[in-house]
This record gives sequence, structure tokens and C-alpha cells, in this order.
Amino acid sequence: MRRTPLAKKRATPRRDEGRVRHERIKDRGRFPTEHVKRYWETLERRCVSCGRSGETVIHHILARLSEKLRQRDHRFVVMLCPGCHNMSDTSVHMLGSEAAFHSATGIDLVEIACANWSKYDG
Repeated sequence: MRRTPLAKKRATPRRDEGRVRHERIKDRGRFPTEHVKRYWETLERRCVSCGRSGETVIHHILARLSEKLRQRDHRFVVMLCPGCHNMSDTSVHMLGSEAAFHSATGIDLVEIACANWSKYDG
């Protein structure tokens, strides 16, 4: 036998009481705009590192905002072949950063990306 009565169940869940708001966070640049997509179409489909044409991928230059926070900007991109992007030992992602890639290969991806964006007049 119970000494206290059972508590009644809530008629409504807590999230409907107004204390917790479940709203979607606004898109903060995760997806490229139509303007940026048109810019990407103007880029030459050739690897800026080794010069291979054909299959290329877009590499985003990551801006370091703080020690832990890095942000991707869709305007500052370069075209790389899969080998130079992330498949070989001297690729950008295997080396860890654009600076390490620059010191290993002598190619400054940040400078190329900035020059491409400044030439674009769309």
C-alpha cells in the first residue's frame, strides 16, 4: 500500500510552457548563394597545384577566427585534384592547413583564392 498518492501526469509537455524555445537557427552561410555558385562556374576546372584537368574538387580556404574556431567562406575557394586535396601525403588536408601546404609545395592557395575572387565581377 502506498502512503502518498501518485502525482498526476502533465497535460502538456514542458517545452510547450514557453520556457524552452525550439527554433531553427538561421542559415549562417552553410550553403552557397546563387551569386557564389555562378562564381564557382567561372573557375577553371584545373588543379591549381599540379595542373591536372578533369576531375577537380572545390577546396574552401578556412579562416581561423580563434584557436578553436575556423570558418569556411564560399567565396575563397580553389580547384584541386583529389590527390592534391586529400588523397596524397602532400595534400592540403593530410598536411593540416594551407600554410603547411604552402611550405611543402611552394603554392600559396590563399593568395590564389583571393586573386580569383577579386577578378570575378559577377
